[in-house]
Amino acid sequence: MSSSRHVYTKKALISECDMELEEFSERYVEKVRNIVFDGQQKWPTPEGSEIQQWFRRVAQGPNAVRSMSTNNRMNSRLISWKTGKKFVPENLFFRTVDTSRLLPVALADFRIQWYALKDTWAWLEGRKKQAGLEPREAWQAMVLSGLMFQLVVMRNMHDYGCGDIPVVVTTWSSDQLDRALEYWTQLSTGEWSEEEQRNKFLEIDNSWCLHVQPCFTQADLLVRALLSDPEVGYVPRFIVFMSVDTKVKARALFMHPSFRPPQALVETFQLDAEEPIARNRIAASSISLSVVLWQRGANCSGRKVAQGGCPMQRVARSYIAAKLTRLKIGSRTNAYAKRALFENNNAL
Repeated sequence: MSSSRHVYTKKALISECDMELEEFSERYVEKVRNIVFDGQQKWPTPEGSEIQQWFRRVAQGPNAVRSMSTNNRMNSRLISWKTGKKFVPENLFFRTVDTSRLLPVALADFRIQWYALKDTWAWLEGRKKQAGLEPREAWQAMVLSGLMFQLVVMRNMHDYGCGDIPVVVTTWSSDQLDRALEYWTQLSTGEWSEEEQRNKFLEIDNSWCLHVQPCFTQADLLVRALLSDPEVGYVPRFIVFMSVDTKVKARALFMHPSFRPPQALVETFQLDAEEPIARNRIAASSISLSVVLWQRGANCSGRKVAQGGCPMQRVARSYIAAKLTRLKIGSRTNAYAKRALFENNNAL
């Protein structure tokens, strides 16, 4: 689909998107999650992995991270890990941002909605088999295991509405991912004129279409359809974007600032083995975080509309059309999780 035929100022429909959907069920995701947690039990050092050390710091002892009340008094812990118990889903609990109840990781099921172009799926299917898994499934399982702790933290912040997580598979570079997310976050302010939107859209789309998958037209159509088309069946709390280039970190686009993990956790969470999240955009090699405004008077096309006229407000009036939050997430998988995954591939 070329940008000349893409009506990017009108409501997006998922049926018009060329990106193909493949779903990983709750059962499949749960099995991968348990394999990844099992890999943590085999860590060779007594203090455990960086992930275990982080959970121990924020969940246990006098320095555990706690929620802040309106009068600046510290309340209950944001994450709880049963004292003296193993690092397993059954022993970890998150205080959710929507209900403030403790949600056990073991009960916070979710599905992964993979979106990719047919050619991208074909390329993945042409790779070599790994430990008996078909190439495409092996790649998806490795990606899922590598992102599992990030997804667990982001998903477990919600009692409701986070059972489906879209993952958009691209061949984009880090710069292209940044440009795309910058476009959507700027579009969400509703401040662009139609001519400004057209120029900014074509500036990206014309420079990408022949070189990357998906072209920006298709990605834009998918993002806006996920937010506005009732046929999707849900409105995601966040959308994950990732590249098949292993050097490119994934990104998560949140639909509201309250949907992301609380800042007290975000400031210290190790998203990969080397880099903590940074509060602001600093350097290309750093993990970055930024917040922009999705105004209540703007629809999915960036146009200001009359009250009640926005498709997103009709689909999810209680929380869509507020703010978007963007952050990069690491996608490395530690060797022990990889080994456990392949040792247990018959269970998948």
